[in-house]
Amino acid sequence: MKKILTCGLVILLLGCSAKKAKVVIGGSTSVYPLMEKIVEHYEKIEVEVQGGGSTVGVSQTENGVFDIGMLSRELKQSEKQQLQFKEIAKDAIVVVVNHKNPVQNISIENLKKIYKGEITNWQEVGGENKPIVVISRENGSGTKSAFEESVQLKSRDITKHAQIQNATGAIELSVSSNENAIGYLSFSTLKDNVKALKIDGVYPSLEAIKKESYSLVRSYFIVWKNDNAKTVVEFLLSKQADEIIQKNNYIGVNDEKR
Repeated sequence: MKKILTCGLVILLLGCSAKKAKVVIGGSTSVYPLMEKIVEHYEKIEVEVQGGGSTVGVSQTENGVFDIGMLSRELKQSEKQQLQFKEIAKDAIVVVVNHKNPVQNISIENLKKIYKGEITNWQEVGGENKPIVVISRENGSGTKSAFEESVQLKSRDITKHAQIQNATGAIELSVSSNENAIGYLSFSTLKDNVKALKIDGVYPSLEAIKKESYSLVRSYFIVWKNDNAKTVVEFLLSKQADEIIQKNNYIGVNDEKR
């Protein structure tokens, strides 16, 4: 009897000292702020959210570093074969310029030419006679991939004169401090320090994004490899999470207005 009680005491002590399990979610820096807001409402297990980019989200989930990956672009066929995935929200890419820039609207075709370096002066698209400073994101960025897909560009097409930034905040700073700059970022992160352009006459409003009359709409995905984080995945796809997504100016997958 004494031996049994001793074993029971050891088990009890080990149980008390055991670390609480943790789920790590990582990847797209565009999805990152939304994911942090969602997991704030999940209390069953500790959840850590990291950035790194969409490509990192895939690779680190495949390698087991992340339990769940975040992507702000479509999955490649090879990625779909390796991982389970679900869309959790829709967002849009907004093309932004400095408030001193008089240009209000740009066509997809001219936007493509600007990023290819074929249009280099604002005067060519209705602006002043000033050089265009092209700002783009780094390779591996989901926003960059989604932008290129929407504008029908390849990474190799981007002008060699483009200034490369590795985060949304860096894009905002570059554009807000340079009246000749043009960049792109997520609709959900748009702030008053930069000006959003109409694309082919359509302004990037929440309603236009829901109806997809605005052309630069993209999906946010989560990916996972096994069922280690099953309960967290279920929460991210729940009605509660969807309501949080909609309250933060994203389009939820269960949004009946879509």
